[in-house]
Amino acid sequence: MLRPGLTGTVESYARIRVPFRVEAVDGVLRTWSWRVRLGPVRVRLHHCVRAREHGSETSLTMRGPMLVLAAYAPLARLALGRLVRS
Repeated sequence: MLRPGLTGTVESYARIRVPFRVEAVDGVLRTWSWRVRLGPVRVRLHHCVRAREHGSETSLTMRGPMLVLAAYAPLARLALGRLVRS
């Protein structure tokens, strides 16, 4: 179950393994925030999933080094699209 303090490792498409820590979860609002860290690089992510009349809508806010975010954004878009279609 997703909960604050949960830690683990996420693996990228390039097989890069990065540790994560969940910082906040709101089950009512269906939001969660987490951070990943690889060496000195830190990225914070905030997700939200909202019910819509004919499905779901999701959003993602990211904070971190611009080059890392630019590289991750297309992968995040793909993953979130798959999440909403599931």
